[in-house]
Amino acid sequence: LLKEADRTSTKLSNVVVLASNDTINAERFKRLRSTREEKRAFLAGIDPTELNKTLSSDSEINIIQIIEMISIALELAMGKDAPDLPVIVSYDKTLRIVIFLPKAEPLEYEELKQLYKMRRLALQAA
Repeated sequence: LLKEADRTSTKLSNVVVLASNDTINAERFKRLRSTREEKRAFLAGIDPTELNKTLSSDSEINIIQIIEMISIALELAMGKDAPDLPVIVSYDKTLRIVIFLPKAEPLEYEELKQLYKMRRLALQAA
């Protein structure tokens, strides 16, 4: 990430990272983390605890609300206030870090197809 930001002359404050909580807390991400004095990358960590609990049989597909987490992370990176949602475990505006704790929703395949069809129609109408 640092090499790519340097290669493209991208300010670290314009970088948004969505990764596992363990990844963004790893030592190798230290140079990406904002400090109280310097605005660096916005880090969005996903705590997989609830997801791991709900991994289930082949007859179900677990839906992770990844689009919503990306949308929230982008809005927070732009300086907006955090919405009051259960998926957000913690948020530090100064250090530019949010931790998500998503829950997977088991759905049958036909329900999933219908959900995606409705989302597609909503996006087309926008």
